[in-house]
Amino acid sequence: MIELTSFDGHKKQVEVCSISGKVIDVRRTVKTHISGRSHALAGGKNRYAHAGTSIKSSNTTHDEVYIVNEAGKEEVLRLTNFEEANIRAGHHVQALYFKGFSPKGDPTTTPYILINNRSLDKVVKKYDEIIEPLFKTGLIGLMKLQFNQISSSVVFVALVIIPLIIALFTALIFTPVFAAGYLIWWMYASRNINKQAEELFGEIDLQIKQYLLPPT
Repeated sequence: MIELTSFDGHKKQVEVCSISGKVIDVRRTVKTHISGRSHALAGGKNRYAHAGTSIKSSNTTHDEVYIVNEAGKEEVLRLTNFEEANIRAGHHVQALYFKGFSPKGDPTTTPYILINNRSLDKVVKKYDEIIEPLFKTGLIGLMKLQFNQISSSVVFVALVIIPLIIALFTALIFTPVFAAGYLIWWMYASRNINKQAEELFGEIDLQIKQYLLPPT
């Protein structure tokens, strides 16, 4: 068990789970996600001049790592975007994940948050995988938490309440004033969330070292 500080300041205990063994096979699938948009310029009635297309692509790497654990049984580690671990047949690897409770109190299990390639003495971490199942659901949930935390603060009054009052008396500029205040608050909340996440990941780093198996 390790103890972490959640985004609302409360302590949360999570169980650190470990799977380790010798790799006997690795099967990899790479999925490419492509999104694009065409831009056109008007050139008269029912006529358009093509101005170009912007295309973005990203890859997601899925690995099925077959291992024989210490009990001699075969297991499969299904990993996403852990290609930096450079796992190959014959390597000794360890995978860590957490068990805990969601904000609603439901038992939950995180995806793999760390791969320890003991043969290469290489550790790859993905601590951001714990945020959604253990703390809040997605970015909007985190933003709502930040809203609750600062709703009684001077920052909230200065950035939201005062612009809203001003806007009510000046209906013509209601939209831009409110939008500007909301944008400033959003930037403040986002920066605060990033800071809290870095502190949380630092806590994990300090406590998780005791669970890492030594290089082979």
